[in-house]
Amino acid sequence: MNEPLISIIIPVYNAEHTLKRAVESLKAQTYPNLEFIFVDDGSTDSSYDILAAYAKTDQRIKVLKQKNEGQNKARFTGLRASSGQYIGFMDNDDYANPQMYGRLMKAITKDDAQIAVCSYQQTMGAKIIKTFIQGKGLFKGDHKVSGTADISGTAFLEKMHNPTDGKAYFSAVLWDKLFDRKLILNAFEHFDYEVKLGEDVALCFETFLKAKRVAIINDPLYYWEMNPHSDSHSSAYLEKISYQKTYQYLKKVIRANNGSDAVLLQAKIFIMWSLLLFGYDILDYQKQLYPFNLTSPKKVVLYGANYLGKAIYQHYQSSKTYQIVGWVDKNAQAYGPEVKSLASLAKLDYDKILVCLFTPAYFEDIKADLQTLGVDLHKVIFIDTKALFSSQLDQIS
Repeated sequence: MNEPLISIIIPVYNAEHTLKRAVESLKAQTYPNLEFIFVDDGSTDSSYDILAAYAKTDQRIKVLKQKNEGQNKARFTGLRASSGQYIGFMDNDDYANPQMYGRLMKAITKDDAQIAVCSYQQTMGAKIIKTFIQGKGLFKGDHKVSGTADISGTAFLEKMHNPTDGKAYFSAVLWDKLFDRKLILNAFEHFDYEVKLGEDVALCFETFLKAKRVAIINDPLYYWEMNPHSDSHSSAYLEKISYQKTYQYLKKVIRANNGSDAVLLQAKIFIMWSLLLFGYDILDYQKQLYPFNLTSPKKVVLYGANYLGKAIYQHYQSSKTYQIVGWVDKNAQAYGPEVKSLASLAKLDYDKILVCLFTPAYFEDIKADLQTLGVDLHKVIFIDTKALFSSQLDQIS
């Protein structure tokens, strides 16, 4: 067998309901030289038993067990136990196209790259919700773009987000990539495990800044299952994170690797998105109703009930400056009773509608929907991206 060994590392925590799908998608991989290292991170359900049963029937599967220490420490445990020349990662509730690792390996070989990256789709059960095409951004539903390209590691980081429109073009996660072992091992060995926000991002910055060549696959080969109950969204998790610690760590990594100002801007963009989604109250010291650039007292309606809409709604319910007179979403039935349908706008007295979404691909559809309902589009405000990225972050808590 001449193909290099690829080690896939999967941290596992209480995943008994999704684990079988993940394992079966790995077993179905067409690449012939693989090992799968599952690290049970202190699960309290039947996850370990499921994995142990699989290990008896497939010699490629190795199962490790440790006390609960978090996802990245579990990944590091698996990485140290691995033997592969190349390393991939998967989350325990996701799954992969059977050709994923073969395609990634082929791209690395063809482009003489240290990292290969594929596109991915966000799923909910059997439904494809969104498609992220590397280099092209996020699209609604199923979206097909075939082809490959290559880019330097620094250029990959510099182009992750467009600071003009805020649109994401490249991903800073671990699970859609294949890494040269030495490169990713070095990142994990130097990682500060006290960093609780953006662990994947920090590791990607460290790794990509050292990569001369990154191979890009446009085809979506990884399936990221939506899980609103994951640790990264829980209140217990959010209480542990420090935005300043992550920002300072990213700056340290960028400077140590001679990163450009454009890479530093990407670190700033990431922290700002994170604050908007999970630490909105911290931004209140800069400007109220940030980042909509709305200064005078207004009656406002929030459009969008995901993370940003939820954060603004919770923060301004008792505001004396602004009165939130409504909260609407096109899929209102998926949220709580506070969220109403778009049709409810006809009964509301408001000055402005704030669209609490980041994805520009949706903006024209939103305008069309609101116009159909008779809404004056002069009352609709989208995120002020230019103001967003001019903010100072060194004093954030």
